[in-house]
Amino acid sequence: PALSQTIRQLEARVGVRLLNRTTRSVSLTEAGKALVETTGPALQDIAERLDRIRGIKGRPSGLLRINASNIAIPLAVTPVVAAMAERYPDVTVEVFAEQGL
Repeated sequence: PALSQTIRQLEARVGVRLLNRTTRSVSLTEAGKALVETTGPALQDIAERLDRIRGIKGRPSGLLRINASNIAIPLAVTPVVAAMAERYPDVTVEVFAEQGL
């Protein structure tokens, strides 16, 4: 019902029938075909951009600063940072060596 109502509202707005409806089938009118041809690429572009935005939404980004001892950096920090850089390319990591840690 919601889709049918939306289509009827669109038809009322443009002032022409967009669909031929029978009890057994639905097909595009010439006006409907023209509408799909002209708006299809724009709608596809919008869908792709929304998909891209959804992908960014959950992806970490920003700056991570790590203070670690000179011994820990090559043994523990470097492998973790390398794996993290592959998984989260939008995160910048700064590693600082601390003598006292």
